[in-house]
Amino acid sequence: MKLTEAQINSLRVTLIIFEERLDEIIGLCETDEKKGILYHIKNNLTEQETRQIKDRIAEFKKVIGQLTQQLNLEKEKSYTKKIISGYFSILWVGLCSLESKRLENYGEVDESVEKELDPIANRLTKSVLEIIRSLKSS
Repeated sequence: MKLTEAQINSLRVTLIIFEERLDEIIGLCETDEKKGILYHIKNNLTEQETRQIKDRIAEFKKVIGQLTQQLNLEKEKSYTKKIISGYFSILWVGLCSLESKRLENYGEVDESVEKELDPIANRLTKSVLEIIRSLKSS
């Protein structure tokens, strides 16, 4: 197979993301439940469904391994600081939608919302930015 360096890199990134999500799916299959303040994930898979998913994932990983060898793909080495910083960057974008002016997209916003919600949104976004900056500077 003849590919350019850019094409190989694109395939590598796609396969890395695919493998990471497969590992997350396995984690979900192996967890009975996971709770947060605003979410609750309850595993409702049967043993047969879990086995089928894991078997299929094993097949997917075999293909990833074959492509990795065939294309001589390099293993991605990531560091926790970079991953966490990336997650917080994405979360920061989402937290910006808590601001009252962004809620106008969903209808008229009462004046009290700006006074009560915006300080909380600002505190959260500033705190997240502080974490991002501290991880990048260390």
